[in-house]
Amino acid sequence: MKHGEFYYKANGSQNGVHYYICSSPNVSCKATLKRKIDGTFVLGRNTHTHDPNPNNKSEISNIRKKLIERAVNETTLLRIIYDQEAISDPNGATMYPWPTAEVSMRLARRIDNIRMDRT
Repeated sequence: MKHGEFYYKANGSQNGVHYYICSSPNVSCKATLKRKIDGTFVLGRNTHTHDPNPNNKSEISNIRKKLIERAVNETTLLRIIYDQEAISDPNGATMYPWPTAEVSMRLARRIDNIRMDRT
């Protein structure tokens, strides 16, 4: 859910009040928001620890596509591929860290290997 320039995700409800937390990926942000019964929004005490960036999702998607494509088409170690892409796009690497990328890259390579075995 978008409120202002930031995105939030649901964090439960109680007595008709809905609670939300910041949904920025890979950023430690404790900003909160609550929606009262009458529909008004109240910001929590904690402020956002990052700038709003509506292009985050497309940037993450772009670097993820590059990493998966290289993981499938190359036999280079996955960490080396990630490091090379991180050098060419440091901002993307900040938003899509190695532990997250590793899971996607391993899965893509595994699926491609299964396809190759069947032929």
